[in-house]
Amino acid sequence: GYAMQLAIRKGYTISIISKPNPPTAPNRDVCASESRQLSVNPTVGGLTYRWFLTQADAIANTNIQVTNANFTPSNGQAPVGQRRYFYVTGSGANGCTSDPTEVTLT
Repeated sequence: GYAMQLAIRKGYTISIISKPNPPTAPNRDVCASESRQLSVNPTVGGLTYRWFLTQADAIANTNIQVTNANFTPSNGQAPVGQRRYFYVTGSGANGCTSDPTEVTLT
């Protein structure tokens, strides 16, 4: 018998999905009695926000402090009168994550 060989073509669609823009979160200068809350403002619908203590953690998406548009560092994380840096990312439903935004709390 003879075997027939047929050329088979498969079509693939590759979609390039852009990562979201880095979140906007203003720096804060607070007095001892004031709230230390840091906030993404404005928030973008459909994004999940994650806060980190270091840029390396934010890039690696590890050691997430909170998954929320707002984050209130503890006294240990942000001692009164000392400048501390925190990082926030935004992730879309497609799994793409923004570059981290650095937020300063003094």
